[in-house]
Amino acid sequence: MSSLRNQHQSGGPIALSVDAEPIVQHAIEAFGSEEKAWHWLERANPLFDGNTPIGILRTDRSQYEFVDDELTKIEHGVFS
Repeated sequence: MSSLRNQHQSGGPIALSVDAEPIVQHAIEAFGSEEKAWHWLERANPLFDGNTPIGILRTDRSQYEFVDDELTKIEHGVFS
């Protein structure tokens, strides 16, 4: 899994408040490729108040389920 996208683009060890690997894997499954998954994970998103999904996982453990739920919706073709 590209060592969590090369430790989130060489910004050092990815300091997430939760284990990001399951979310990253879910994103890869939802989007069908690692490249597309990271594009979504690293792009600011209005659903997350303009933050990136990977960014909010760094700061707020309570958002893990929200990010995971959004990926499930994407997998099933339900867009918010």
